[in-house]
Amino acid sequence: MDPTRLEALCRRYVEAFNDRDLECLRLMLAPTVRLRDWELSADGLDDVMAQFSGLFALPDPLTARILRLYFRENGVAMELEITIGAIDVLNVVDLIDFMPDGRISFISAFKQ
Repeated sequence: MDPTRLEALCRRYVEAFNDRDLECLRLMLAPTVRLRDWELSADGLDDVMAQFSGLFALPDPLTARILRLYFRENGVAMELEITIGAIDVLNVVDLIDFMPDGRISFISAFKQ
């Protein structure tokens, strides 16, 4: 997949995340999507959407900002700064795989 398309997909994903737009996120994810991070694991669209819903229900809002993108065929490494509320900041790297149609098939997040 071309890097320009991958970048646009990543920016749309982060925008939907920041807007807490569950419907947009659902449309961006493959039915068999998998999500892994340092605290959880989710398999399948419904399970991943439940994890997003839980994150968005937290009292302190999460906001992501892309710091760097690294491209590979059908995937990216995305360095993010995640702000929690107005004070806490996490640096995270997301590895994201895309299907040929542009939907996300795998997200693996690592806290730095």
